[in-house]
Amino acid sequence: MIFSLTGRCIPFGDECNFFRSSVSYLSECKKDLFFIQIGANDGKSFDDFHPVIREYGLSGLVVEPLSDYFEQLKMTYSDMPSVKPIRIALHATDKVVKMYRTDPSCTNVPRFSKGIGSFNINHHHSSGVPDDVMIEETVNCITWKELLLIHDVGHVDIVQIDTEGYDYEILKMINSVNHCISIIRCEHSVGSGVMSRQELREIYNYFSSHDYTVVIGVSDLTAVRRHIADAVVSKTQGIN
Repeated sequence: MIFSLTGRCIPFGDECNFFRSSVSYLSECKKDLFFIQIGANDGKSFDDFHPVIREYGLSGLVVEPLSDYFEQLKMTYSDMPSVKPIRIALHATDKVVKMYRTDPSCTNVPRFSKGIGSFNINHHHSSGVPDDVMIEETVNCITWKELLLIHDVGHVDIVQIDTEGYDYEILKMINSVNHCISIIRCEHSVGSGVMSRQELREIYNYFSSHDYTVVIGVSDLTAVRRHIADAVVSKTQGIN
């Protein structure tokens, strides 16, 4: 059992299971679910959304700005024409931004360091990755609204965000445009300083005031429209 921030008991072992159960329920209620994943990396590494995409045959956009990861991302979904890789970053104001990532030519770095690319020049310090294996890569950026317009997206059911420190800003962009997304998941990693407690509290307050049930795990947060969350809980508990 876990608890949402409202104190409500949720019958799932962890936040990830709540997310998966919510996607499963939504897929039973609606055909052709559409998702957007921001910070998709190579589509597999450290990605518990990848098996969900495949299991439920989801359609959507997988967004990744770093050049080599994007090429791997295209290979990952080369057999799923319903999933479209997009090489871009999301940013609220800038059109070109520097990202700080591990040098792909370095072989003496831990595997997890593949997933720490960030706008924050000091982000790698929180995971103990040394400065001498980090490089800059310049990436192009658009806003969330521009992403929807460019790719003619009329409705989004599921959003997954993992941008190593920029999730809060992306959520603000999304919330200014979309108020009816069924499931939103992001990384907070408050314990590692990726997001501040105040930012996490603001996210919770926003979602709870817009009819979402919010479940917070160790590193991630899932917000599900309340009527969907209620139905998922009832189904799990065997309530008709």
